[in-house]
Amino acid sequence: TESTYIATPADTVVTFRAYAYNGRFRSAAATTPIQSRAVQKPDPPSYFAETDHSMQWVHLTYGAPNASIAVAITMSVTPTMDLFNGTTLDIHLPGFTSAAILRDITTDSTVFPTAQWNNNLSTLVLKVAAGMTALTGVEQTITIADTAGIIYPSVDGSAIARQHAKVNSFSLYWVSPFPLTKKPRKGFVIQATTDRNWLTDIHTLTVPDKLNNGAEDLIRIGYLQADITDTQANLTVADPGSGPALDWLVGQYIKVDLEVMLVSNVSAGLITVTRSQRSTNPVAHTQITGGGTCACDAAGAATGTADSGLSCACTEVKAAYLQATDPSIGRFNGFDKSVGTAGNTPAASQDGCKIGAIYWPLGCNIRNPPVQYEMGLRSFQNVMITPGRVETQWLTNCGSTSKDTCTSGFCQCATPTLLPAMDLGAPVMTTDKWYPRTTGDPLDWPTVPVATVALEIADATVQHIALTDASQVDATYIRVDDELMYVHGPRSRGILRVDLYQPSGTGDNGATCGCGVTGNVTGGGTCSCYPDGRMTGCGVGGVLG
Repeated sequence: TESTYIATPADTVVTFRAYAYNGRFRSAAATTPIQSRAVQKPDPPSYFAETDHSMQWVHLTYGAPNASIAVAITMSVTPTMDLFNGTTLDIHLPGFTSAAILRDITTDSTVFPTAQWNNNLSTLVLKVAAGMTALTGVEQTITIADTAGIIYPSVDGSAIARQHAKVNSFSLYWVSPFPLTKKPRKGFVIQATTDRNWLTDIHTLTVPDKLNNGAEDLIRIGYLQADITDTQANLTVADPGSGPALDWLVGQYIKVDLEVMLVSNVSAGLITVTRSQRSTNPVAHTQITGGGTCACDAAGAATGTADSGLSCACTEVKAAYLQATDPSIGRFNGFDKSVGTAGNTPAASQDGCKIGAIYWPLGCNIRNPPVQYEMGLRSFQNVMITPGRVETQWLTNCGSTSKDTCTSGFCQCATPTLLPAMDLGAPVMTTDKWYPRTTGDPLDWPTVPVATVALEIADATVQHIALTDASQVDATYIRVDDELMYVHGPRSRGILRVDLYQPSGTGDNGATCGCGVTGNVTGGGTCSCYPDGRMTGCGVGGVLG
C-alpha cells in the first residue's frame, strides 16, 4: 500500500469521521462535532478606559423674559454629528419651572416637532421625529410657545443663553489583549440595561473587531515647508543636506496633523505619499497655524502675532509607527513594549501609564495587577452607540433565538443542536432598534412588574397602599397606572379578608370556585365549600352559628 501524508496547519479547524466496515459493507459514519474545533475562547476585554456621554451645544433666546411668567423659548442647534430618528437632546434649564410635567409639547420644527418638560429635573427634552435626521452642520431652530407653560426663573435676566445638552448616544473605549491564532476574535458584544441586576431591559448590540486603533510611536522628522491640498501627493520638508537622508521612510508611514500617509518615494526633502491611510481622512494642511502675521522658518521656528486666543505654530511631519496592530511594522516588530504602573498624572521620570482614550498614543501597557497580557500585546477598541442601532439576537448551541433575559438564574443549554450553515453563537440582526431611555419623562423609564394592588386606592390622600407582595419594594419608586410613588418607611403585613370557608373543586368554563360568608358555593361545576354545613344567624346583629 501507499501512504499519503497530509500536513495539518496548527490551530486549524479539522473535522474527522469514522466508519465501521467489513468485506462487503460500510456503516454510517460518526462525525466529530463542530464544538470540538481546535480554537480557544478569546480573552475578555481588560478594562474600560473611558465612557463618554455625547454632548451638543444649544443656544437659547426667550420671548418676554419676565420673572415667574410663562415664556416662549427658542433653541438653536447645529449638530456636530447626524442625529437620527429617535435621538433626544436633554437640555437642563436651571431655575425654570412649571405647574406639572408637560408631555407632547408642540414646537414649530419639522425635525423636532414635539418636546417634553420634566418639572422635577428642570429638563427639556427634544426628540428627532420618525423618518427625520438633523444633519451635521445644518442649523436647526426650535421654538416652544409660552402657552406650553414653562415658567421663566424668579430672577429677571438669570436665564442661561447657552447650554450643553446631553445626546442619548455614547462613546465607549476599552482595552483588550491582542487576539492570537489559537484565540481568534470576530468582534465584541455590547449590552446595555437600566436594571442593575441585569435581568430585564437588556439590549444587545455587536461591533466588529478593529485592530487599526493601536498605540502610536511618533518621531518628528521635520516641518511642513508649504501648504498642501487634500489631494496633493507630494509634500516638502527641509532638505537634510549633509545629515542623514530620509530614504529610510520609503514604505513607512508619516503623520501630518491627524492624517496618516504611506511614503512611496523620497528625494532630498520632497516626499511622495499615498494619502488617507489607516482609516484617516485626506484634508488640506497648512504650513503654519494661528492666523495673524504668523510665519515659520525652515527649522520650524514660529514668529509673528497670532489671532486673538490662538498661538503661532509650525506644522510637524512625524514618522508614525502604528504598534500593537501589524507585527511587520514598528520599531519593536509591531509590539507595544511600553510598560508601567497605572496612574493618572505620573511624573515624566516615573514608569507610569495614564488611563483614558486620549492617552492611547502614549503607548503604555498596565502592569499586572490589574491587567496582564499574553505576549505583552494589547488592542484598543472604540464604538459610538447611537439611537436606532440595530439590535442582535444570538443563535446559541441550543438553536434558540430567544432574547437575553435569563429566567432561571443562568443561561446554559443542556443539549446542543447545531444549525446548518451557522457558526456557534453567530449574531443575527433583528428588526428591533435600540433607543436609550430619556430622563425627561419618568413614564418612559423601564418598569419591572413586582406585585398588584390588593385594595383600592381611593384618592390622592391615601398614604398607605396594600400590595399582594411587597417583598421587592423597599425605599424605591413604584408606578401604579401613570402615577409614580416613593416608598419610605418599613413594610408591614395586614389582613385583607377573612375566609370562613375553604373552596375546592373546578368551576364551570374556567370559573373560580368561591364561598360566601354563609357557606353558599359559587362557580358551578364541582365547586364545594368546607366545612359542609351552612351557617345561620347572619342577619344584622345576628350571631354566627
